[in-house]
Formats: sequence, C-alpha cells, structure tokens
Amino acid sequence: MKKNEITYANLLFCLLVISIHCLSEPVGKGVAAAIVPQKLISFAMQGFVFLAGVKLCLKARLDVFRFYTGRMKKLIIPYVFWVAVHYARFVLLGYFRPSVTEFIKYVLTGRLVSPYYFIILIWQFYLLAPLFFHLAKKLNPLILCAGAAVLMLFSRLYAERLFHMAGVADTWFLDRFFMSYLFYFVFGCAVGAHYDAVKGALSRMRPALCLTAAWLLLGVYECALVTGRLQLDWRINDTLHTLYCVISITLAFALTMRISACPPPRFVKASDGATYYVYLCHSFFIFMADGVMNRLGIADLFLRLILRCLAGFGISFALCIAYSEIKRRVVKKLKKA
Repeated sequence: MKKNEITYANLLFCLLVISIHCLSEPVGKGVAAAIVPQKLISFAMQGFVFLAGVKLCLKARLDVFRFYTGRMKKLIIPYVFWVAVHYARFVLLGYFRPSVTEFIKYVLTGRLVSPYYFIILIWQFYLLAPLFFHLAKKLNPLILCAGAAVLMLFSRLYAERLFHMAGVADTWFLDRFFMSYLFYFVFGCAVGAHYDAVKGALSRMRPALCLTAAWLLLGVYECALVTGRLQLDWRINDTLHTLYCVISITLAFALTMRISACPPPRFVKASDGATYYVYLCHSFFIFMADGVMNRLGIADLFLRLILRCLAGFGISFALCIAYSEIKRRVVKKLKKA
C-alpha cells in the first residue's frame, strides 16, 4: 500500500513542475515577480528523482522482471504516445516534415519537448536499478550518499570538459545524464532502505526547524543570485544550488510526513494517480493555450499566466484523472471477466 507521505510529496512535486512551466513566459520576459518564485521551486525535478529512489528501495526485494515490465507499460507507452502527439502538432504547424527516423530520435533523446528530458534521465537510473537496490540495502547510507555526492558534483563541474577532451563537441545530453542527478536518486534509495529510521528523525521538530532555517538562508541566496545582487563563480553557484535542492527536498518530505497522519482525500489520491500523465501532457495544453491567446491578440502577461495555469493545471488534471479512472474501471472489469 502506498504511503500517505509519498502520495502528498508526489503530487506536490508535480504541481511545482507545472508551476515552473507556467511561469516560463514571464520569466523569459524578465519579470522578477516570476523569476524569484520559479527559482525557489526549482528543486521539483530533483524531488521526482529522489522519490523514484525512495519507491525503489522501499521494497523488501526487487523482482527484476516484474519491475521492468511494469515500467515499460506504465512509463514508456504513455511517453511514446505523447511524443507522437507533440510531433504530429509540430508537423501540422509546419515546423517539421514527417520522418520516422526523426521521430525515433526524439523518443530516444527526449529533446522534442523540454520536460521529456526527465524520462530519459530516470530510465538511466531504472536500467541500473538492481545495482542501486543492492548498494542501498548493503552499504552504510552515509558512506553511500557521500560517495554519490562527490561523484555528482565532479560530474556537474567537470563532465563537459572531460567530454570535450575526449573529442565530443556537442554535450547537449549532460542535462539528462544520470551522473548529474546521482545524489538525488541515491539519497532517495538510502531513505527507502532505512525508511522507518528516517521517518522517525524527520518527524522530530528540531531537524525540521534547522532545515527551515537553512532553506530560508539559501532561499535568500537564490533570490539575490537571480536578481543580480550576488555574483559568484559558477562552480560555487552550482554547488550551493545543489545544497539548496537537497535541503528543499528534505524539508518538503518532512512536511509531507507531518501531514501523513491525515489520509489523502479521494481527489488527492485521484490526482496522485494521474501525475505521470499530467507531467507528459501539461506542456501540450500550455502550448495550445499560447496559440489561442496569440490568435486572439492577448498580450497582458498576467492574464496570459492565468490562462496558462488553467490549461496546465485545470485541463491536464481533469482529463488525466478522467482517463485514469476509466482505465481503472476497464482493467477491473477485464480481471473479473
């Protein structure tokens, strides 16, 4: 049975990801009122990677065949479908000429729509799932996480240079290279493997207060950075942002644990069950909303933001919850037949 705090955390991270994409237009226009909150919630994707690790290592044992067949059905098929939908839209708009080869390339690289890099990223971790599962169950979690942190920071700071030295000029793939997110997944694996101990620690008030203080301090740094009031070397910025993401994820998970005693309402459960579909399709509806607003001549950024949110949140969740419920009922009837 899925734990309440994971339900809440999964839905929270999904809402934050959609918020980031809804805010992208005013951020692109340089609106500080959008840039600052977008920066503060920029840990959402890393949160999804963390949760994937938690859910993997919560299991007592890993049935490899069942794990991979389940991921194929639940993740790959919907992903390919929505890549096809986006690709068809771009073809109809005249951006592309139909090409099976190009379509397959977009499926394998996740480059057609920016959020899809996450699918390529998370599948790299899933391909190594048995290794991560074994390490999380056998090794000391502090040593495991420390090693992952060192490897991730090394990758983020020097991977591009190393690839260039190896003769690879185009390093577009680094934003979806699993080493760039290694600590978040391993951190999640360690939490999942030692769940009761971690839950006990995060349930105490003192760690939560310390995390809140650290979050506020680093939040001030993030705001100063994006508003141009703080200029540091990019390596320091990247390291501090990584620390900010880790503290933000930990604090968010601690907060969901605090409210986990309250069973999720039916709507929350339904929304949680539809989050992956929402993640895949919300950008499509935001694009559609942009197109309609452009044709109608709507230029006001605040009004455009509201309409983008209605499309990204409202339409996406409504359709995906309906689809998930219909699918659940059909599967239930087929099992009874």
